Amino acid sequence: MGTYLHVGVVYRAKFGRSDCRSLHVDADVLQNQLSRELDLNLFTMHEAADGIEFLINESILVAEFPALLAEQFERCRLDDGFRRIERDRKRMDAVTSHSTSLKDLVDLAEAEGEVNDILPLVHTKIYEPLPIGHYDRIDCRMHILSFFSEGKFFIEDEQPFLSYFGTTLRRASAYALGGALRAYIE
Repeated sequence: MGTYLHVGVVYRAKFGRSDCRSLHVDADVLQNQLSRELDLNLFTMHEAADGIEFLINESILVAEFPALLAEQFERCRLDDGFRRIERDRKRMDAVTSHSTSLKDLVDLAEAEGEVNDILPLVHTKIYEPLPIGHYDRIDCRMHILSFFSEGKFFIEDEQPFLSYFGTTLRRASAYALGGALRAYIE
């Protein structure tokens, strides 16, 4: 059975309070580990009774999301000529007209219909185990606005490749929001 490779922007990363207690992990440790995966300058940390959460700066997301998508679509040309230009124009129109808030973008990603037939935007939630110390791992629930999905992949130990691929994506982007890009297999 194969899996799919997805690429998207993480807009929320959350750690459960009970996991933090059982592993004796505080917010500083979580920040240190998560900063290896994401540019935490794009996020604000919030502590609540049920956990510790990192939320993306909504103004950066809204301002840069259409341009980031245009940049990424340009790098992954699946076909040439007028058809691609017309498809990309429709994609950008769909995003630009709906990107006034994080909620609008999530609603767009969860919607079905004509817009999502044009724009391959999907809202996903994944659990990513982050290493804590030498042996322990803590689950991080990431909420992602995914815009690429390709598959099927048959990979046994995908974590080193995904780490490399995600780091490459983040460094290659000309936009600050590129620091929140994440590649994952589901």
